[in-house]
Amino acid sequence: MGLFVTLLILGCGGSDGGKTPGIPEGASEGIVQTRDMLLESSMMAIKLSKLDDVNNFESKFPKAVAAVKDKSVVIVWGKTFKEGVTPESAEIMAYEAKAADQGGWVVKNNGELYQMSASDFAAKAPKTSAKK
Repeated sequence: MGLFVTLLILGCGGSDGGKTPGIPEGASEGIVQTRDMLLESSMMAIKLSKLDDVNNFESKFPKAVAAVKDKSVVIVWGKTFKEGVTPESAEIMAYEAKAADQGGWVVKNNGELYQMSASDFAAKAPKTSAKK
């Protein structure tokens, strides 16, 4: 639980124009909010298993919900964060849709955001199933 609290504190930044800790430069607000939404759902023991589940988070994470609904961000449904996961063994639980072709940002189950090339993504891509 300590990891999640730390990441939420570091990851939830304002729009002060400066670099916010926990948010890599170049990461879109949609993927950052998706990470934060997934962290909060994990802390609340709410497993996101279908598209309708994100609606409960729309008021707090509007850019994440919009990105998931317009399919620019893909969630691997049913995954949750895990403590003690190393970067090497961390699994992708959400990603920018463009990651497969152009590379992009991913959220891994250790709570971190990573930028991946298309070839790295292809090697570690999760198996997803579309649920509505």
